[in-house]
Amino acid sequence: MAFSWDRIVRLMDTNGWTWQKTATRLGCSTPAMSQWKSGKTSPSRRMLIKIDEAERESGIAPPEKPKVQQLIDTPPLVTREYPADYLPGASAIMAKLDEILLRVAAVEKKLRK
Repeated sequence: MAFSWDRIVRLMDTNGWTWQKTATRLGCSTPAMSQWKSGKTSPSRRMLIKIDEAERESGIAPPEKPKVQQLIDTPPLVTREYPADYLPGASAIMAKLDEILLRVAAVEKKLRK
């Protein structure tokens, strides 16, 4: 969630917003935006989240993946390509991982409904 004034400019240009409209949409004041622009202050963490949301709604930033999907897309630390014999207790760990993956799939299925 890094901040650059260019993010605000891009939001304004993309949506055709004035300073006042941008401030209203973000829930801040135009003097606060002026301070961001000059570098005197930076937006709060809460404001950075609002800027992120406005960017996503404007099609500027890619939509955030659900946390479950992020976990699914993360490459595994241990793959089945390694024989379980090389790691003591690996068979039990792999069995537990299979159980967890089944639970995650069930939760993901419920979330899609």
